[in-house]
Formats: sequence, structure tokens, C-alpha cells
Amino acid sequence: MSKSYKVSVIIPIYNAEKYIGQCLLSLLTQDLDDVEYVLIDDGGRRSTMEVVRKVVSVSTRSADVFIYQHSMGENRGVSASRNLGIERSNGHYLYFVDSDDICPPHALSTLYASAEAHDLDAVVGSYQLNDTIGGRLESRLLRPLLNLQASPYENMLHYRYGGSAEPWLGLNCWNCLLRRSILLINHLSFQPLSRGEDMIFIHQTMPYLRRFALLSDITYVYHYRPLSLSNFNGEVTVSEIKNLVDKNIIMGKLCASFTDTRYGQQALGEWVKYVMWDILTLARKRHSLRAALPVDYMSSLYIHPLKLQAILRLKRHRMLNLAFYLLQYVPSRLRYQLIDLANFMLKKRYAR
Repeated sequence: MSKSYKVSVIIPIYNAEKYIGQCLLSLLTQDLDDVEYVLIDDGGRRSTMEVVRKVVSVSTRSADVFIYQHSMGENRGVSASRNLGIERSNGHYLYFVDSDDICPPHALSTLYASAEAHDLDAVVGSYQLNDTIGGRLESRLLRPLLNLQASPYENMLHYRYGGSAEPWLGLNCWNCLLRRSILLINHLSFQPLSRGEDMIFIHQTMPYLRRFALLSDITYVYHYRPLSLSNFNGEVTVSEIKNLVDKNIIMGKLCASFTDTRYGQQALGEWVKYVMWDILTLARKRHSLRAALPVDYMSSLYIHPLKLQAILRLKRHRMLNLAFYLLQYVPSRLRYQLIDLANFMLKKRYAR
């Protein structure tokens, strides 16, 4: 019979030899006992796993570290790796960590104590944003919140979009202690995306949570690395664009499904802004992309998840949603001219 753990820490690992040692050391020295470490080797360079085994071999918790691979040692991406981690874990709670980040020594004990004290399904801590060489940028502190009421999803949206909105409440799976049974009972898993998968995962999971808390304690150190599409200076691959399109389609449908809630329309408006920014970014790079893309593939980005009648009934962001909806009916040449004009205006604005 497998040992029962308080927390299972799940870490997908792929070509992270520069960071994984520090990451593991921060987790293997946590002040909470009964922690399981589920490491997923995602088929990267051998040197990365050599670092992993070296760090684990000298740890007093080496017996609680388990390393798994995909079949045939494949590289299947972060979503498949986290899903495998969920499947193989035995902890009462799950805690996802990226392989280039670290956690303060009290992180797990702080989150776990709050979860146990209030019988919570999820606990999210504050975090510190650092650059890749460890230079401190800023601490992002959440206002404490203990949600023991019904409809935690609605309350989370209120916290994110309400009158005193919390700007640092990120929709990320890292730094969130999550009751494992919630995922198993409701068959929840990560979508097969390389980016944006955690935002979708949180939106899919929140409706199933009964009770959750946000803490002002810093329990995670996030190392920012500018790998997003908007920071990409060279060519963008076709797979990146397909991932972007798939993410936006899934996220759009999720946002559209709760527009009747108090802050659902605000969330839908935020989604439209994100998609519009992606469109502007891709349009600037379209000359290097067009030859490699399927015919009119990017047109999928312009499809709004709501019907026109539903958009006209919106009380918030109606004109923003309507403008985005109408883009799909604009001839492609004129559409690019409008987008180029928008990019030109943005460039002038930020050049001031």
C-alpha cells in the first residue's frame, strides 16, 4: 500500500539544469513533514536529470522523491507532465511548481496549516517576482481572504474584477495548494497546450471548489523569463500560433459560459483584450509567418464565442465585444489595414 502524504509537490522538468538544483533544494528543505516529491522527466537533456539525481541523493528526503517519465521517454510538454504527476501522486493536497522557481522554507507548512484549519479545497499564497539571475523586482502581496461561502468561483471573480480588484491574483496553477480529490472526482486535467494551460485549468477547477483562501504570506518566488509571444524578437513558429489559437478558443468558451454572473462579463471583456493584443502582435510578424501557416488559419482568432444577440444584451464591455465580433466579417485586406493602423497608433502612444 502506498504511503499517504500531506502534500504532493509536482514538478515537470525539461532542460532546466541551470535552475532545477536550486528549485529542488528549496523544496527538499521545507519545514513541513510528510511531503511527496513527484518529478516528471519530460524527455529533455540528460544533464538536467543528472543534476536532479545529484541533489536528491544527498537529501534526507530522498525516499520521498519519485521520478517518472512518459512512455518511451517522450517529450510531451508541461500539461501532459502535470497530468502524469496528478495520476501518480498520493498526497491529500497537490502543489505545482515550475522547475526554475523556488519556495521559501515555510511555504508548504503555511499553506497546509491554513487548508487544514478551515477544511479548504484550495489555498493561494502571495509571491515574489524575480528576474532570472535572482535580482528582486517586487513582492506581489494578496489581501487575505477566507471564502467559506457557496459559489467560490463568483467570489474569486469578485476579488479579481470587483470595485477593490486585486491586481496580483494571477490565474496560475503554481503557488496554489489544491485538494487532490477535487481533480479525481471531477475528472479535471490540464489541456494539451504549451502556454496558457494553467489559466484554463484554474477556470475549469474553480466551480468545483467549496472553500478557498488567499494569503498575504509569500510562499513562492517566480522567476520571470520573457518568453511570451509579445517579447519574441525573431520568427514565431506555427506550433506557437496553433497553441495560441487553441488557448483563446477554449478560454473564450469558458468566459462566455458565465456571462450571467456578476463579474462574468468583466472576465469576458478581459479575454477580448488579451485576444486583441495577440492579434496585434501576430499581425506585426505576419510576413514571416504567412508562408508557413495553413490558408487563413489565423481567422480562427477572430471568432467570438457569443452570438450577436447575446453580445447586444451585455451590460459591460458591449462595444468592445461587438467590435471584436464584427472583425470576422471584415475582408482580410481591410482587416489587416485596420490592425496595422492600431499598431501604428500604439507605437506612437508608447513612444511619447
